[in-house]
Amino acid sequence: MKTKEIEIDGEKYLIAPLNVGQVRKHVISDAKEANAEESWIRGYDVICCGLNNARPIKGNGAQDRHRVEDHAPLWTHERIDNELPWAAYHRLQTEILELSGFSKVEGRPTGEAPAPASPVIQ
Repeated sequence: MKTKEIEIDGEKYLIAPLNVGQVRKHVISDAKEANAEESWIRGYDVICCGLNNARPIKGNGAQDRHRVEDHAPLWTHERIDNELPWAAYHRLQTEILELSGFSKVEGRPTGEAPAPASPVIQ
């Protein structure tokens, strides 16, 4: 799987594109308008999938493939809350969606499917 390393405020993150199932589940919403909580959840899911997809895989058969423990915990919603700087949230989401094939227009990922919305802080 293709990966990309990005740096945000001195921290390096290795990301990978989302697979089709992840896009269908976390990017494309069946609801016409998601509420704020659903938008947050979809954003967290995109970031977790993109960061966790970049972890190395061991095994040579489809049934034998599994993520290698690289001594770092998997990215979860809780880990994002506790460890991810606010400035990295939107950038990671944007970079992961771009790497997954969505185009970028005016700083926001676009494509056939709408990108998960991030709540606006005023």
